[in-house]
Amino acid sequence: MATCPSCAEDISAKDNFCPFCGQSLKQGKRRTLEAPTETRAKSSGGSSSSTMAIIAVAACLVMFCGIGMLTALLLPAVQQAREAARRTQCKNNLKQIGLAMHNYHDTFQLFPAAHLNGLQGEPKLSWRVSVLPYLGEAGKYNAYQFNDTWESERH
Repeated sequence: MATCPSCAEDISAKDNFCPFCGQSLKQGKRRTLEAPTETRAKSSGGSSSSTMAIIAVAACLVMFCGIGMLTALLLPAVQQAREAARRTQCKNNLKQIGLAMHNYHDTFQLFPAAHLNGLQGEPKLSWRVSVLPYLGEAGKYNAYQFNDTWESERH
């Protein structure tokens, strides 16, 4: 395994380009959408034959070893794809929170307070509630009971 110098994702050491950002691992350039003609011609023949080989191996595994062996071989690949999807979703969520914080700042000329206390010192409002309208959750913000503490049963 290697790490892409551009996006810091884990990638295969044999890859020439990062599958996440398209960064070339050889020359430091981004991959273009069109590959050279000779590369395209070579890769199209190789990919169909490798696909046929994978199908043949899968069929043999099912016939001789049962479906359990095929599942054991495919499960790590499926788990890796799911992990990459979760990582991407997490990055997107953090980006949305950052954008919401900056939109709040553009509106009020300050970032939301970590928390706001009531008159008796009980916690009333968290920054997470303050940025709800900027996350597209205005309905949740309007339904929030501002008279109760955030530890209330109604929240």
